[in-house]
Amino acid sequence: MQQPDISNWPFIDSPWDLYDECDRGNNTSGGNLGACVIAHLLGIVSAYIFPFIGLFGIITNALVVYVFFFVFRKPSRQMIYLGCISGVDMLTLIIFGWIWLFPAKGLPYATVARVYFFVFNVSNVCCKIFRYAYSFTASLSSSLFLVTAMDRCLSIYFPLSFGRLPRRRAWEAVLVTTLFSALLMLPFGIAVQHGYSQGKIICWVIEQKTFLQIYHVLLSNSCLLQTLLVIAVNVALVIRLKRSVLERESLTQSATANREIAASMLLVVLSVAMVMAALPQSIAYALSSILAEMLHGAEGRTIVRLVYNISDLCWHILFLQQALNWVLYMKRMKNFRQQTLRLLHCRCSATGGPQEETFTSIRVVTRKSRLSGIESFKEERSTMTLIGRAARMAKAKRPETIQPDGGIKLQGYMSREEGRAPGQNLSSKELITFSTKF
Repeated sequence: MQQPDISNWPFIDSPWDLYDECDRGNNTSGGNLGACVIAHLLGIVSAYIFPFIGLFGIITNALVVYVFFFVFRKPSRQMIYLGCISGVDMLTLIIFGWIWLFPAKGLPYATVARVYFFVFNVSNVCCKIFRYAYSFTASLSSSLFLVTAMDRCLSIYFPLSFGRLPRRRAWEAVLVTTLFSALLMLPFGIAVQHGYSQGKIICWVIEQKTFLQIYHVLLSNSCLLQTLLVIAVNVALVIRLKRSVLERESLTQSATANREIAASMLLVVLSVAMVMAALPQSIAYALSSILAEMLHGAEGRTIVRLVYNISDLCWHILFLQQALNWVLYMKRMKNFRQQTLRLLHCRCSATGGPQEETFTSIRVVTRKSRLSGIESFKEERSTMTLIGRAARMAKAKRPETIQPDGGIKLQGYMSREEGRAPGQNLSSKELITFSTKF
């Protein structure tokens, strides 16, 4: 592409950025070949691949939020965390993906710089709002994931203290983490503004505030600090899980223990996927911030732009990982899979009902059905069995549970014989009908 004269373009981000490196590479005998390849790759991914990833990510994250919070009647603490993470990831995908990357990188590349939109260039207010918005959602998502990992690790190491915490504690943790992340990104949101770099307007913190740039690298975007802490927590979790599996082999099988191990294994898999997607972006973003302060001139600008483009490419990897979390839930969580398939097939089950357990099969088991007083009558329709029991009850002294009007109380239930007069004795050949209200 023949680059037009953009000397009058006031902003540092321009529609010709992805073509600029290749044009200069042609003029310098291929010296910028690497920058040209990365620029074209970023343009192709942003223009032609991201729309599918972005749409799929919004649909899957919205589906996860709906199933966790509206299909399951009593979601577990881990389900609450994962549902909130999916909601925040969806916001990040919309703010940074659909409002920034696609119109600022994808559209200019696909239309040869004829169609574009730079939300950070609209005004100083838009610059502040959108920089703060995506920084907050990115930081909140990683912080919530760290809280999820810590909750699971504490539940495994101290099951008596943390394993039975009520769901209300999870909501409180989400609220505290949200407020903490909002305050954490507030200095950056206040300091970011339209300034000048290399004679062009840029939406960023002024160059003298290097501390804020490092602060943003560590705590936002792919959140290098939270990612490293998640790695440390998961190492401790894996060590404990290995010991728990060995102990389970030598002890009686426990459904509760199996659920805890399954929940922990899901979190480990999610953590590995998150770390693999976040670390490249963290490293590239950190390098771009450091090199921008060290390198100057045309060659330095080329290197900095190359690293920034790699960082933006890694954002697409993050979006893909966030969109595919739904696949992991479908694979590792049986209840989630069954409820999702039922929802997608528009099936309504009279007995399925919302479930409380996350990692076990869907069953309708009530504590009342196990009471000893009615256990012998459950699923029994044989007349001979009921007649024999009626004969024994008639011969024996009337227990305190049989009332004068014929009503029978069993473990807190009120069962009555249809059509029996008060005081009438039980007949040895009479079929007794119990109506129990659950």
